[in-house]
Amino acid sequence: MKMVPEEDAELKLMRANGIGTQKLAEHFLRQPSAISSRLNKFDLE
Repeated sequence: MKMVPEEDAELKLMRANGIGTQKLAEHFLRQPSAISSRLNKFDLE
């Protein structure tokens, strides 16, 4: 399932606040690899 723009905004905010990939994956109910790919898209990895 694709992330919607609201989820992308939340992902960016959470990452800016220092939340790690594993915790983000748990929060968004996605695989860590999917979160890493999304973070790479926004140059946040």
